[in-house]
Amino acid sequence: MTRKRSNRIKRSNRIKRGNRIKRSNRRKGSNNRSSIVLTNKKYFLTYGNAGFKKSRERLNNEALNLNIFDKTIIESDITIKSDDEFKQALKNKNFK
Repeated sequence: MTRKRSNRIKRSNRIKRGNRIKRSNRRKGSNNRSSIVLTNKKYFLTYGNAGFKKSRERLNNEALNLNIFDKTIIESDITIKSDDEFKQALKNKNFK
């Protein structure tokens, strides 16, 4: 009978909900709980200069309609030049 109870406790400490997995580690007489939350995010990034403005917008709308991306990002030659990470990459000889 004690084995069945311990199995029930172990199962109840693990809760699955979609992409989230939450585990609580309980010890006898302890209220400490640790939880793990896993999330996978998908980003869609597109680039085009002023000549491709309509194409950038069309690609963004198609990505949004797919409903698989958490965030869509549109870059142009103006917006990408203000990005600090991109500026640093341009200084790297292997990047060019």
